[in-house]
Amino acid sequence: MLRLLTKVSAVLLVLFPSMASAELPMIDRSRAGNHCEDQWTKRGSLDRRMYNYCMERQEDGYSDAISLRKKYSDVADIDKIADYAGRKWLKARQYQYEMVAYEMERQIDAFLNIAYGIKSGEYSEQDVLPCLAKWYKGDEPQWDMVEYCLERN
Repeated sequence: MLRLLTKVSAVLLVLFPSMASAELPMIDRSRAGNHCEDQWTKRGSLDRRMYNYCMERQEDGYSDAISLRKKYSDVADIDKIADYAGRKWLKARQYQYEMVAYEMERQIDAFLNIAYGIKSGEYSEQDVLPCLAKWYKGDEPQWDMVEYCLERN
């Protein structure tokens, strides 16, 4: 019983807002450029027009990630979501900022859908706990998969 109460408390702490404080690192144009260069170099020749377009998307993705971070700063899990998206799409040699923003948007949207479902009574804690146990790892808050799990049950 105590274990169940601990899990329910953890669910409620995650779903109710708190002020998040972590900031995203500055854009790394060199690593973003590595991604674009690799993507748009064919047989040793760089397609400069597509490279420039790719770099614009990288800049836009970075700006979008910063905006999402600020807009949803009251979401309790925003730090974990931003960290997870960064680890998933910012690799040692190549950064894909547009994918970081996309991943953040996906996870935030699923988080908000689940929070709304709990608050509106669509989901009970008994519905949420098995899906959380399966898909929510401390450093991998896969809210999209928790939502998918809930929709399948």
